[in-house]
Amino acid sequence: MINKQKLWFLTLFSLILVLSVYYITMPNDLLKTDNIPVDIKEEDIVSTINELTDEEKLKEIADLRVVLTNVNSTIEEKNNAYEKLKLIEKNRGMEEELKNIIKE
Repeated sequence: MINKQKLWFLTLFSLILVLSVYYITMPNDLLKTDNIPVDIKEEDIVSTINELTDEEKLKEIADLRVVLTNVNSTIEEKNNAYEKLKLIEKNRGMEEELKNIIKE
């Protein structure tokens, strides 16, 4: 009988295989970078970078919260996750303060 771990492995492996075949068979026109707009502004780049870092932070926070709520996590893992969450929140607060100071 197939257990959950084997089922997840087969599912993810199949997905990776399908995406790999799709990428290999994709037309080369889609892979060219000649169609990048030239009039990119610095503000657009900065806002895009900020959005990416915010997404990364949110993903990390979600991962840490999963560790905190997981029944199988050890106390040490939970303590480390909690400390990292506190540090992230502290850094976010400092970033907001700096942004406000810069805007003023």
